[in-house]
Amino acid sequence: MTQRRETEPHIVARKTRWLLDAAPTIAGGLILAVAIVVLVVGWIFGVPAAQRIAPGLASMKANTAVGFILLSGALLTLVHWKGNAGRWVTRLAALAAVVLGAATLSQDLWGINLGIDTLIAEDPHSVLTWHPGRMSPGTAIGFMLTGVALTAYASPWRRARRLADGLTFWVGVIGLLAIIGYVYNLERLYEVAPFNSMAVHTAVSFCVLACGLVSFDWREGPAEVLARDSVEGALSRRLVPTGLLVPAVLGVVFLLGENTGLYGPHFSLALLALSTGIIFVVLVWRTGVVIESIDERRRVSEHRFRELADAMPQIVWSAGSDGQPDYVNQRWREVMKPHNGDALAQWRQMLHPCDRDEWSERWQASIASGEPFEMEYRVRVAPDTWQWHLGRAVRVEPRDDEPRWYATSTDIDHQKRVQEHLDEASRQKDDFMAILGHELRNPIASIMSSVEFLLAHESAASQQRFLEIIERQTGHMAGLIEDLVDLASISRGEYPLRPVQLDVADLVEQVVEDVAAQADDHDHELVVEVDRPTPLVADPLRLQQVVRNLVDNAIKYSPDGSRIEVSVENADEDGEVVLRVADNGQGIEPQALPFIFDLFMQTERSLDRPGGGLGVGLALVKRLAEMHGGCVEAHSEGVGEGAEFVIRLPKGRLTPQEQVAAHSAEATPSRPAPGR
Repeated sequence: MTQRRETEPHIVARKTRWLLDAAPTIAGGLILAVAIVVLVVGWIFGVPAAQRIAPGLASMKANTAVGFILLSGALLTLVHWKGNAGRWVTRLAALAAVVLGAATLSQDLWGINLGIDTLIAEDPHSVLTWHPGRMSPGTAIGFMLTGVALTAYASPWRRARRLADGLTFWVGVIGLLAIIGYVYNLERLYEVAPFNSMAVHTAVSFCVLACGLVSFDWREGPAEVLARDSVEGALSRRLVPTGLLVPAVLGVVFLLGENTGLYGPHFSLALLALSTGIIFVVLVWRTGVVIESIDERRRVSEHRFRELADAMPQIVWSAGSDGQPDYVNQRWREVMKPHNGDALAQWRQMLHPCDRDEWSERWQASIASGEPFEMEYRVRVAPDTWQWHLGRAVRVEPRDDEPRWYATSTDIDHQKRVQEHLDEASRQKDDFMAILGHELRNPIASIMSSVEFLLAHESAASQQRFLEIIERQTGHMAGLIEDLVDLASISRGEYPLRPVQLDVADLVEQVVEDVAAQADDHDHELVVEVDRPTPLVADPLRLQQVVRNLVDNAIKYSPDGSRIEVSVENADEDGEVVLRVADNGQGIEPQALPFIFDLFMQTERSLDRPGGGLGVGLALVKRLAEMHGGCVEAHSEGVGEGAEFVIRLPKGRLTPQEQVAAHSAEATPSRPAPGR
């Protein structure tokens, strides 16, 4: 993957973020170093050059240096000592600076002397003031504002941040006014007569301290706009420094020219206005170029996003904080075919009637709470066609915009169908195990009872009757087991057919003859209607098994005295043979009819149902018919209306290889079809 090259706004924004992160430490370190030098070198060792910038300028007093040491130490502690202990140390240091400023200011207001001005060192140079060695009132106010601001920054309350930012602004204003006063020789901006003046390095220290404070935790404050990789970030980074520095620098340059006699005050003012205008025109032009670049990147990004969203097979949409969609992808339009109106209402109409109310309730609950939304529901993708979808939505809160919702709707219909089939297979397995235990337990119980009776009695007549019971029940068990073995063999592809040329009418009549006694036991009337001849290429044993299973079912599930019809039709025009087995027995439930040939399917679910069986007979019939290239159908008007099973088999023709195999099969004994 190729790495995207950073553009100029990206680079500047990244460097700005780094500078904002480092600013509190840099500011605190610089002020701490300056204050220590002034206090130790200037006042303790008496070096005048460390007290004042130049001769004739005001000096930074010893108390002022102590105040800056407290404030810079509090700022560094706040930045680097996390936790409650660090916050308490910050509050104590800031409070000490507040007390120092308040004590000094109270001396000026009420004309008292607390003895704190010369506590550390005397100031022999401030002889023209009322109180030599005392910091200026502006410095005292700056200490109080900065101390309270640091205390607010250390507070966990969110509103305290706004108070701290406001106080920091005024601290910067105090320092900036004093600097401008020194630059333009306006004493009123840094001196309150007859009190001491604010020193130049004191004013600069207040400005640096204000920058460090406003940069602390800048992501939550007004300085955050400077670090944005956006239009407002680019504008802020250009206009804020320019608005502060350009007028001041130009003013100093033209003032120097005026003082040296190069031009008069009116010409100086005209040059200042012209230069400022030119600089700001260039700045606006350059900013416009950057804005256009950012806007172009935004358009490209949006275009790529829309292409990506339109290429996705999922439905993708976004919404405002009220939950109303304001963007939908191509898949939405394909499914919805939207028209003018409420998009959310249109979407709701596409949901299944059983899912609409729940979807609306859960969607509104997510909007109210802001919690992610997730739900499975059905969507109409065509008339009378529903698909399962998984809907998800998350709430995103941009720093500079209102909250938004981003949502997807993924087609999970295939997974749901697979899961339903798995659940159905699991249910069928459970039913089969219950039925199997019941069906195998009953014959075994009869056999055991018969054996016990034979052991206790020696009557030949009774032995004959119970031997018949044993034979019948063991035959029933053998049939069940044979059906299971046959199904397993078919599923594994290990069930080869041995087709021969046969007459279906003869095969059907043989099956009917075999079950005649069983039908007589229930007073059933067996009616056989066959067309002759009915030639067919098929495996005789497997075809006999098919017909036997259908006739057995008709006998078992018909009340005594019913009529059972078995017919064979030679459909020459279709090239097929049609076998029908019909009865007027208990019939098939309409909801069970589509699944009647499923494995282990029983129309009667109770274990004490009449007739018995594992529910594998019809499944075996279907699979054997399909192996012969045919099909089987079931028809019933409902419960109590009887049922009809129709098998359609193509007549076919033996190939020479199959004829050889058929002759070999006739010479090889095969397993007989099980009888039940």
